[in-house]
Amino acid sequence: MRLTKPTSHSFFQFVKTFTSFALAIRNASSPHKALSLYSDMHQKSVPFDSFSILFTLKSCTRLHNVVLNKHLHAHIIKLGFSSHVYVATSLLYAYIVTSFDDACKLFNEMPVRNTTTWNTMITGYSRLGDVKKACSVFGEMPERDLVSWSAVIAAHINRGCNEQGLHLFRDMLMNKEGLIPDQVTVGSVLSGCAHMGTLGSLLGKSVHGFIAKNAWELNVELGTVLVDMYAKCGVITSACQVFELMRERNVMSWTALICGAAQHGYCKDALSMFELMQKEGVKANELTFTGILSACVHAGLVEEGQRFFKMIEECGLELKIQHYGCMVDLFGKAGLVEEAYEVIMTMKLQPNVVVWSSFLSACKEHKKFEMAERVTEKVLGIVKPENDGGVYTLICDLYALGGKWDDAERVRKLMVNLNVRKFRGSSIHGHMAEEFSWSPEGPITEIVFYLFLSLTPVRWRLKMTSLASSVAVVGTCNPKRLRHCSGPSRSLPTSQSVTKLKISSHCHEDSSLRLLVDEKPKPSLFARREILGFFGLCSGLLSALTELHPSANAAEVSSCDFTVAPSGLAFCDKVVGYGPEASKGQLIKAHYVGKLENGKVFDSSYNRGKPLTFRIGVGEVIKGWDQGILGGDGVPPMLAGGKRVLKLPPELGYGVRGAGCRGGSCIIPPDSVLMFDVEFIGKAS
Repeated sequence: MRLTKPTSHSFFQFVKTFTSFALAIRNASSPHKALSLYSDMHQKSVPFDSFSILFTLKSCTRLHNVVLNKHLHAHIIKLGFSSHVYVATSLLYAYIVTSFDDACKLFNEMPVRNTTTWNTMITGYSRLGDVKKACSVFGEMPERDLVSWSAVIAAHINRGCNEQGLHLFRDMLMNKEGLIPDQVTVGSVLSGCAHMGTLGSLLGKSVHGFIAKNAWELNVELGTVLVDMYAKCGVITSACQVFELMRERNVMSWTALICGAAQHGYCKDALSMFELMQKEGVKANELTFTGILSACVHAGLVEEGQRFFKMIEECGLELKIQHYGCMVDLFGKAGLVEEAYEVIMTMKLQPNVVVWSSFLSACKEHKKFEMAERVTEKVLGIVKPENDGGVYTLICDLYALGGKWDDAERVRKLMVNLNVRKFRGSSIHGHMAEEFSWSPEGPITEIVFYLFLSLTPVRWRLKMTSLASSVAVVGTCNPKRLRHCSGPSRSLPTSQSVTKLKISSHCHEDSSLRLLVDEKPKPSLFARREILGFFGLCSGLLSALTELHPSANAAEVSSCDFTVAPSGLAFCDKVVGYGPEASKGQLIKAHYVGKLENGKVFDSSYNRGKPLTFRIGVGEVIKGWDQGILGGDGVPPMLAGGKRVLKLPPELGYGVRGAGCRGGSCIIPPDSVLMFDVEFIGKAS
């Protein structure tokens, strides 16, 4: 379209034309329709603007077509919009859902990035399940908004790193940016609480209190995630109360309540809820039937289970492997092993290891060794040595109990040859406050009381009173060493009772409470930052949620109780951090505020608007900084995202010389004790 003699009328028509196309693309009924309109613009020489390109990219992302994305990318470069940050970010998201390698390449080539661009990359790594890379991108962001924090929190929780996700949530609340969580953030946090047992319900209640304090309406999404959290934590009464307060409910709301009731043994209540759901006209989905069949398994309701199993297809739903597994378990526990075998033989799906394991367990329980022999060789053909050690052991036991010693020995040798290992379980020992079933002078007692005393410097002893019912010691022990003791443990002196917590695999890998103890406990072996992490998560998050106000930076620690290292350096952690620690010689970034002991500020990176970049541990900064960030000599290393107050004696600062001395006066006088508020951002790119 060409304008030979510009007039007000022709210019109006010109603007109206490409505006109409942009709106038409935005409102297109399908991605193919949007592409057709985009092509029409090109054929009619209608100038493209950023809106028409943005709407086309947004629509075509739903097609998940990498070739199409590359064609649009080429056209965007030709039109000169490749440096347009919003267009580039939209293209980045299109690549993330089709070809992540291309997305990374585009991200690295982008001349300008805004916060949305960084958030998009965090979301991309979260989709891949790469929490480490998501954290790395988060740590490199020049500015973070609520979406950034929500994305990295969700990345952790979606991968089962619930404790780390809640640490991040606490850090967000305590951040100077004064961010207030929205329903998306709260939804992710509640999902994490749902998988943390008793501790999760405690933190979940605090989040629920925050919701009530801010008068948020319990819509379908928020209400459902609250119901799910309470139900999975076993607090069924609270789950029902939230459910009743919801003005609108969908099938997921009902399913969360039914599955929670079934999981914790409220089987008849689960069945009653299912009947009530049907009366309300809500159509059940596959997950609903999984929950109701689980209730039948726990209650031993064979006839009801058969009825619900038939109902699945009657409702137009597809039978899933979980439904078949429930039926095998139901018949097996009732002693109907033949019926369980018939279910497996008539399955429309290929039975997996879980189904076969359930069947073999029933054979062992009811001494149906001949039935087990029919399938053992078939099961041995599908089990994986690295994951299914328990199934190998079960088959070996069945052969032995059936008198087939040669076969039992054959399976045992097979386990040795394949290096099959059965994962050990963990035993939890609970104690009352006045109970001393172990020796009062023993290592465990010393650990517990040292831990309690370690909390005093950070002003958490009083706060722990309300949390003590969630504390206990679980670990894998040998005669010489007690390793990886992750909560639960012996109750602290102020507690009345101990509740056993559910410990999942990731807690053993990355526990926030780890103790390394030889024959006699040595305070220097305690990873102080990890002790702070576990209890800081509880008290810090509870405190932050209680005191949170949109206009206040209430989460800042008003005072510090310092721990003094042998070198004379004193430190106090405000925020533990979430990322990796620094390594010697690494180029890192840190913000800081430097003060004299009298409180006078002599320097601040915040005032300059950019962090300090330097190599840690090689003498580029004063000794106290190297030790305070890198760690050593009784000082734990800082983690990226952490905030620490350092109190440096003169020998770790500027000594007898002082600094900034001119004309007889010094900005930092000789022999000054220095105070630094340090925020370790992470490695510098």
